[in-house]
Amino acid sequence: MAGPSDRALGRLSTDQDLLPWRRAEQLTACALYWLPVRSFPIPVVQRSWVLEFVNALSLLLAKKPGLRCETFLQMSAIYPELLKEFQARAMDAVPLIGLSWSPSGAIPPPPEKEVEDLQNKRKSFSFGEHVESYCYWFLKKSDEYRNLFFGHGGTTLLFLAPDPKTEPPPVAIPSFIRDHPFFKSANLDGLLKSFASLQDDFVAKSKELFGGNLESRPEAKGTLYVLPRFTSRDFFEAQADAVKKWFELFGVYFSESPSDHGILLAVKDDFDAQLTQLVRELSDRGLSYPEL
Repeated sequence: MAGPSDRALGRLSTDQDLLPWRRAEQLTACALYWLPVRSFPIPVVQRSWVLEFVNALSLLLAKKPGLRCETFLQMSAIYPELLKEFQARAMDAVPLIGLSWSPSGAIPPPPEKEVEDLQNKRKSFSFGEHVESYCYWFLKKSDEYRNLFFGHGGTTLLFLAPDPKTEPPPVAIPSFIRDHPFFKSANLDGLLKSFASLQDDFVAKSKELFGGNLESRPEAKGTLYVLPRFTSRDFFEAQADAVKKWFELFGVYFSESPSDHGILLAVKDDFDAQLTQLVRELSDRGLSYPEL
């Protein structure tokens, strides 16, 4: 099975209680764990286990320390396999476009340079490459969207502290509007809650922490948020103070990482005991992770 290079993740823990997760033992700035996958898209048998794990992780973090899960999807992962499903769900999911940034990723050239290169045939068009710096944030809070779109290498889950500003103020909606067939199907209460997410501290803080390198991009001014997309290399090459700043935005980071041939789970403090508990719970339910 292909895996990340030693340089990327260093020495991996062989703690049997953590398996199938491995911890990067040499990293001290945070607790970084890696789960191998056979390929992207992730095979169904592995994908099913991971989704069960994420459900259990979300419940655990919701209880203590009270974190909520926010789901993001890279635009480059949508085409072609997910396009039809994404279009069908867009009205209900309320996906909000934003920019994504990786410390080790190249800053995209200005759009006019890309257009010029395409026109002069110095570069061939690639949908995934063209939109790799864009992502969607699903404003509707539902596990449904990660269950639908996870497994194609583009899902990131951020577990954030609760923010009271994301609760919509009470609005008295007249019954003739609420009972209208169109608004019934639109789920007004759900839409109000979704749009209240725009008040989330995540919006401003993400741009403050991760938007500095994107200021020259013309679309950056109209972008509401910036999603960090990390590889194991990013965690190892960053200074400890920088990693500490990253965790000011999220409590737990979970992401598909094709360059690492697996999934990354990053937690500010030691998470071995909790991770062991989650793996054991799945095992007690008869669920095991098929690595081969």
